[in-house]
Amino acid sequence: MIWLPIAVFVVALCGLLLVVRRLQVKLNWHPELARKVVHMAMGLSCLSLPMLFDKTWPVWLLLTLSIVLLLATRLSPTCRQVMGNALHSVERRSFGELWFAFAVAIVFTLASQHQQPILFYIPLLILTFSDTAAALIGIRYGKFQFITSQGKKSIEGSAAFAITCFFLVAFPMALLTDIDAINVLLVALILALLIMMVEGACWEGIDNLFIPVGSFFLLRIYLISPVTLLVAHLFILITLIIFCIWARKKTLLDGSGLLGVILTCFYFWGLGGLLWLVAPTLYFFFYTYFSYRRGQTQRYIHDIKSVLAISGVASLCLIGEQIISSPLWLLASVSAFSGQLAIAGLARRSHYAPHHSSTFNTLIGMAQGMIYINLPVAATFYLADMPYIIAWLYASSAGLITACGLFYVWQPNINNLPRNNQRWIRQSLAGAGATLVTIIGTIGIPLYVN
Repeated sequence: MIWLPIAVFVVALCGLLLVVRRLQVKLNWHPELARKVVHMAMGLSCLSLPMLFDKTWPVWLLLTLSIVLLLATRLSPTCRQVMGNALHSVERRSFGELWFAFAVAIVFTLASQHQQPILFYIPLLILTFSDTAAALIGIRYGKFQFITSQGKKSIEGSAAFAITCFFLVAFPMALLTDIDAINVLLVALILALLIMMVEGACWEGIDNLFIPVGSFFLLRIYLISPVTLLVAHLFILITLIIFCIWARKKTLLDGSGLLGVILTCFYFWGLGGLLWLVAPTLYFFFYTYFSYRRGQTQRYIHDIKSVLAISGVASLCLIGEQIISSPLWLLASVSAFSGQLAIAGLARRSHYAPHHSSTFNTLIGMAQGMIYINLPVAATFYLADMPYIIAWLYASSAGLITACGLFYVWQPNINNLPRNNQRWIRQSLAGAGATLVTIIGTIGIPLYVN
């Protein structure tokens, strides 16, 4: 009986694309409406997967067959004309339907391991209905817009996402679990705000992956969290939102970048705790301070990708901490952020003060990383009685030299302050090099002294 549902799903997907394409042509549907009709139909049909399959391999087989069909609608001119344009007639570049298929299989596998169907149903409901509401409301009623890495999105669309997400979390939790009402409300509110920001920050349809997978992990944590922890998380989240609203007109970050800052800081707080939040908060505060927009620079030039490049190494350090607990991971994450601030200072000085020598500009960048991140963090960690802190503070000087040196050598045309993807890759790698040098020094200095 396993093969029959798989065959029915594949045939149904073909039929869905054909019917929606015909309706789109006949009724002159907006391209986004046609795309979201397919999106909702796929989501509703996938809600039946836990009732059809008790193993994960049929779902991954179904994923493979669906990916083959969806790729055919992209790559084959005939398939694209007959049914593919139901998905691909939107103007923006998007791989959302492919990420959708991967997300369903991933969340199904994760939820199966925990034997909790609600961990599958809620993320898929959010993906199916909240994402659709955001797109359609944004197109029809969106007047207040914010800039992202892929154009513009509307505040009205984001609000529609948050409202529908709140109810899609609250009702299933209230009906299918014995969790207290106050916990249900807090979890629904936190998820509505967080996943709304994930949707707003994503690009090229990758929100179809991050929305359900992120919802799964948040639900898994919050379903067993006490009220006090939920209140603390909500307080930190609202505080971060207020900070970004304040910084909105004082930073070079666009809307997706600001949402990325909130999500990044909340990630460090939620998974690592208060000490992990210190360095990213200091970085983004002083980034805002030094990047205050004036005259010809009054435009949003940095987006979510720049935020990911800056915080990527530190994020990996936090994952490492979850696998092998050690204070060195926390110190490594701080080194990553201080190195990034030093690089930002060097890049800014090279652009706005090219008459100064590269050595002088490098020293200014290093001073910013040391004074505004390393010294405050060292004082905080010293009071918290963290080991390695003195050795780390000495080693961090070498790390800052490494960060600025690598970026200066690797980045061509540094005086023009390039903002392409290659620049962010180089900057992220330079930060990684600085982190590695700092941690090697932190371990080596005590051994050398002894």
